Amino acid sequence: MTLWTAIVVASILCVALKAVGYLIPPGVFDAPRPTRIIDLLTVALLSALVVVQTVGAGQAIVVDARVPAVLAAAILLA
Repeated sequence: MTLWTAIVVASILCVALKAVGYLIPPGVFDAPRPTRIIDLLTVALLSALVVVQTVGAGQAIVVDARVPAVLAAAILLA
């Protein structure tokens, strides 16, 4: 598989996934359990992004000035 084939396949999969999201009836998301799962999933994904951007540098873990900055922001937020 070439690079361009992989890009085209990934693009088609992304569009298909977005289309499936529009096909799910809204009543599915009105129940309490799916709503709670969706809310927690959003927080988990955002937290993972912050951690990866804070301590990740390529394939290595780097502890530098970003770690205390994120800790200070978390304390101020609390």
